[in-house]
Amino acid sequence: MRHTIVTAYGLMAAAIVGMKAQTVQMAAAQADGPVLYENARLIPGDGRAALDRAAVLADHGLITRVGEVGRIAVPASVRRIDLGGKTIMPPLIDTDNKRYQRPLEST
Repeated sequence: MRHTIVTAYGLMAAAIVGMKAQTVQMAAAQADGPVLYENARLIPGDGRAALDRAAVLADHGLITRVGEVGRIAVPASVRRIDLGGKTIMPPLIDTDNKRYQRPLEST
């Protein structure tokens, strides 16, 4: 299964429904090593069916693996965060889109 590596900050902060985004941002920012977010429902956003018991492995702020709980390899030293009852999905609005940004003009 191929997955794009995106920053954990962007995915987790913008996409966890029902959990304070600041809490997830702090967990991602403070992570010195691998963090496993598990037991959440994951909506991929590309037309595939949602995973009901997803596992998202992040290492130093980057998502490195995504799959079902118990089906992805994780390091023994992983920090686990249970997201049971939460949903992870891609952001619905691209807030980093510069398509409509006009260049600065000097006077």
